[in-house]
Amino acid sequence: GAISVSHGKLDLISAVKAVPNPVSRSVLANDQFARIWVRYDVPSDMLNKVEVKVYNLAGELVTKMDVTNQVDGADPLGRKPNANCPAASGACGTFWWNGRNKDNTLCVSGMYIVVIEASDGANIQREVVKIALQ
Repeated sequence: GAISVSHGKLDLISAVKAVPNPVSRSVLANDQFARIWVRYDVPSDMLNKVEVKVYNLAGELVTKMDVTNQVDGADPLGRKPNANCPAASGACGTFWWNGRNKDNTLCVSGMYIVVIEASDGANIQREVVKIALQ
């Protein structure tokens, strides 16, 4: 599940979920279109103000996701798993990760931490979801 890391009560990010989780490395390696989908709710005006980073358990940055081109949730095939998602807080953010690092190398088996961060200028909220690659 997601762990909220914020000071005070903020509602910038909610309902974080990763699917599939866990995911098979062999599927990611053999299917160029295989993806891990991460969905979250944000206020409509925050969709382009979200930053996503993936870390390994040693705390090393694996990749930084460019979610500005994924705000509609479409993957390279145009699939949108949450096209009709009703976000209680305004809008659905959806992005995908292909299990690869910033050098486009498939990551080793293990646990990865996805940090989703949103800022409204005065406050920052971070939500964390764990993803297992098997």
